[in-house]
Amino acid sequence: YRLEGISISNKDHEQLSLISKLKLSLPIVDAIGLSTQIISSQSLTKWFQSLDKLIKYSLSKLIFELLDKKINEKLTEIFFKKSLKNIQENEYPLQVILLVEHILFSLILEKQINKNKKKLFIQNMKFKIENQINVLIKNHTKQRDSLIIQRLYFRDVLSKLIQMENNLTLNSYEWLSLIKYQIDQNSRTENKIDFIQFSNRIHYNFEFIEPSSTFIISPMMERTLFQLTQAISAYRIGVVHAPLQYGRSTVIQTLAQLCGTNCISLLCDSLINVNQIENFHQGLVASNSWCLFKDIQKLSI
Repeated sequence: YRLEGISISNKDHEQLSLISKLKLSLPIVDAIGLSTQIISSQSLTKWFQSLDKLIKYSLSKLIFELLDKKINEKLTEIFFKKSLKNIQENEYPLQVILLVEHILFSLILEKQINKNKKKLFIQNMKFKIENQINVLIKNHTKQRDSLIIQRLYFRDVLSKLIQMENNLTLNSYEWLSLIKYQIDQNSRTENKIDFIQFSNRIHYNFEFIEPSSTFIISPMMERTLFQLTQAISAYRIGVVHAPLQYGRSTVIQTLAQLCGTNCISLLCDSLINVNQIENFHQGLVASNSWCLFKDIQKLSI
C-alpha cells in the first residue's frame, strides 16, 4: 500500500487528529474490485485496523465465491480445460485463482484415492496438466509464470504418485507429505482455510500478497517447509541453516505466501538492542505477521 499524508501520534494520547487528509492508493486492489471502504477515525491505529480487516474480508469473500463456483462443476473436469484463466476467472486476483486451484487439486486427489482405478485417473490427470502447461508456455506472460510453476508442482506430485509401488492410501507417506489446503465444511461461515503438511496445520491469514513467479517448490524445499511448519505448529522458532545463496530467505517467503501471511525481513546487526527487539515482537503479534531475522549471529544481545 502507498499512504500519503501527515499525522501526529504518541504513546500516551493516540486520539490526536490528523493534520492532513490521508490518501490511500491501492491500484491493484481497486482494479479487481476489492472493498476499500474504511472507517473514518481520528486514530491512525484504528484506521489501519479497519483497512486490514476489510482487505482480508474482501479477499476471503472472493476466494470462497470462486471456490463455490468451482465445486458446483464436476470436479473431474476442472483440470481438463485448455486454459486456466477463463473469462470468469479474469475477474479474480491471481492469488485467489492459485489458492482455489490448489484447494481443488487436494480435494480431487483425496476423493480419488479411495477408488479402485485411481492410478489410471492420476495418469490421465497428469496428461491434461502437461497439456495446460504447454498452452501456458506458448501464451507466456509474466503474470502466468505463477500459474506455470503451480502446474509444474502438480505434475511432479502426480508423477511421484504414479511411480509408487505400494497402494496409495490417505495414510501413505506420499499423500501426507504433500502441501495441501483444507476447509472445514462445518465452519464454512467462518471462512477458515488451513495449510496442511502431515499433521501440521497453519491457518491461512488472508493477506493480499501478489504471488511471486520465483517460488519453485522443489523436493528439498518441500522437506524444509515441513520442518518450518512443525516449528510454527508447535509455537517454536524455525531456523534455516544453509550456505549463502542457497535460498534460505526464499523458503520462508514461500511458506508465508502459501499461508497468506505477511512476512517482514529484518537485517540484524550489533546496534540492535533488547528494547528494539521487544517492540518489534509486539508489533508482529499485534499484526499477526511473521518476521525473517537475517544474520542473527550478528546480534550482541
